[in-house]
Amino acid sequence: MKLNNFENELLADWVDELKYKKGDYLEPLVCQQTIKLIKLTCTTFKQDIHVFIMSIDTLEDYIRRKNLKNEEICENALVIAAIVFMSSKYMGEQDLKVQYIEKFLTKITGKEYGKNAVKRTEMEILKTLDNKLPVITQVDDLNTFVTKYERECMIKVSIRPLCLDILEALYLTRDKWFFELKTVYIQSEEALNVFKSLMSSRFYLPVGILLYTFLHTNYENFVCIDDIIEELTNRMHIHSDHVSLLVSKIHEVVRLDEDN
Repeated sequence: MKLNNFENELLADWVDELKYKKGDYLEPLVCQQTIKLIKLTCTTFKQDIHVFIMSIDTLEDYIRRKNLKNEEICENALVIAAIVFMSSKYMGEQDLKVQYIEKFLTKITGKEYGKNAVKRTEMEILKTLDNKLPVITQVDDLNTFVTKYERECMIKVSIRPLCLDILEALYLTRDKWFFELKTVYIQSEEALNVFKSLMSSRFYLPVGILLYTFLHTNYENFVCIDDIIEELTNRMHIHSDHVSLLVSKIHEVVRLDEDN
């Protein structure tokens, strides 16, 4: 079932709006060890990928703001736990209790945390962030593209779980693949500016993930990949060469994830 005219108009408006509202170019700040702790926290409390991605985005925003103020972050584990707890209120499906978070902190750090330690930290984080959280994440952007092409290509078995798994793998390893990809573009200032523009776009990762999924599943035999590539790259104003580079990098990440 294809999108109706109204749905296509809404999608076109969404795309046009985001094309002219690019975000800032932001390089990853959080190392894999920290991301794994966020993942462990989310897994322990049965929080889905929305909470995981929002927690990483929130933590990086928090770190940048603390750096601007020349303020150190103490109690890293407490900050991470508070951010996951905070994100769960907006995106989570479980009724996560603060006392469970505090018990989890004691278990992984060996330190006793006083009553309401997480809540106090949560309030400090919110104050630092001016009470603004990244409630719209790459999960939402990816879901928009997946919904469109699942319906238009009449896909019977959803590709959404695989796409979300790939997004998660990219976030788990982005302090590595991001800078590897950047080295391809540092040959000139113009090329580096292109890279910065790509990484500032909310389309870049979702488009790459979607195309990788089609190219590495049996659906490659049932959908016209060339037409999808042409539509996506033209609509998003991203040259196919840049998407191909990203797809290759995604393939490396997925293979590494499978090996582990």
